[in-house]
Amino acid sequence: MPNPTETAAAVGVAVCDLFTQELKTPVQLDDVIEELPNIESVRFMRILTRIEDHFEIVLDDDEAVFGATTVGELAQIVAESSSGTHV
Repeated sequence: MPNPTETAAAVGVAVCDLFTQELKTPVQLDDVIEELPNIESVRFMRILTRIEDHFEIVLDDDEAVFGATTVGELAQIVAESSSGTHV
C-alpha cells in the first residue's frame, strides 16, 4: 500500500507541473491560484481538465473551482479524490 504522504507529495508535484505547462511559468504549491500570471477562467478550466485526465478522476466543480485558494489546496483535493477517500 502506498504511503499517503508520498502519494500526496507526488500529486502536488504533478499538479504544479500541469499548471506550469499551461501557464508557461513555474508554479508552487503555496501560490494563490487567482494571483498566478496569465491565469484566466478558460485557462483554469483547461488546467482542471488536464488534472482530471491525468489522474482519471472527476472533480467537484464547486469544491475545485471555488473551494481551493492555493495550488496546494487543489492538489490536496486531487489527492483525496484519486485515493478514493474524498467525500
